[in-house]
This record gives sequence, C-alpha cells and structure tokens, in this order.
Amino acid sequence: MAGGECSETGPSNEVWVFDTQTLQWSRPTVKGQSPAAREMHVAVHVQGVGLVIHGGRADGGAVASDVHILNTDTLQWGARHRTRFARCAHAAVAVSADRVLLLGGFTGENVEGTVLVLNPSTGEITTGEATEYTQVLTPTVTLITHRVVRPARGSRTRRREWRRRRVAATAARAWWCSGG
Repeated sequence: MAGGECSETGPSNEVWVFDTQTLQWSRPTVKGQSPAAREMHVAVHVQGVGLVIHGGRADGGAVASDVHILNTDTLQWGARHRTRFARCAHAAVAVSADRVLLLGGFTGENVEGTVLVLNPSTGEITTGEATEYTQVLTPTVTLITHRVVRPARGSRTRRREWRRRRVAATAARAWWCSGG
C-alpha cells in the first residue's frame, strides 16, 4: 500500500506491506524518489510492472495527474510520468501489463464518469469505450469503492447489508488511523 490519508496526520507517501502469512503490517525501506504525499489516488498491482499509482489529492487539495511505479521486487520507485488527466476518488483495474483502466473520479472541477486506459510503461492515457470493459469493471468497482451508498427505500435485507458495509468501512478507517 502506498500513500493515503489519516485525519490526524494528513496525506502520506509511506509504503506499507501486509504479510499474508503472519497477518502483520511492516514499513519497508524503499529506494528512489517517492511521489508527493497524497490521498484518494489509485494504486494497482500490474504483473511484470509493479505497483502503479495514478492521481490523488495533495495536502493543499490540488488534484494530481501523475503516474508513479514502484518495483515491488526491488522496492524501488522507478518510472514517473505526467499526464493531462487529473483525477482523485477514482477506481482502477489492471487488465494486462500494458493496460490499466481508470474509471470516473473528480478532476478538481468536475465529477467524471469516463473510462481512461493507462499504459503504465509509457504513461500514455487514452479514452476508452465503457462498453468494451463492462464485464471487467463491474465486479472491480464493487470491491474497491471506498464510499458506502445508502440504498433507496427497499427490502430489509438491503438495509442490513448497507449497515454491515458502513460498520466495516468505519472499523477499517479507525484501524488505519490508529496506526494499525
């Protein structure tokens, strides 16, 4: 995990690793120039490339448009690219080594619903056709969204599910802000 925000400390550029064997978090030493501290960015692992970070919001509230790559084998920050697509509060999914889909987000002026296609190696971003990626994006956005939307009037089951998700999101945020 790279970057993020806690209400007590503000945006961060720290890298944390979760060991799935020991169920413990650690903060490794990372080489190279770290990206600026940010929150509300996307970070997605791309096989053969590393951890790809795009956009986010800096401490002063400016929305970023840059792309950074952390080699997860050597723990070294590498390629950085500037793009013309500033986004925060968006979603991402890696489709292949040369294609990361970026969905929606806030540009600093507008809320976008567009699909962008990022090539992590070059930093080039193009607009994509949403219909081409619907089957890939639908389950991903459901899993990685950080907002819990209250359902409209409806079944008791939907209301219970909303409450369960709200409680889980609140517990995760409290755990992170307390330092884990």
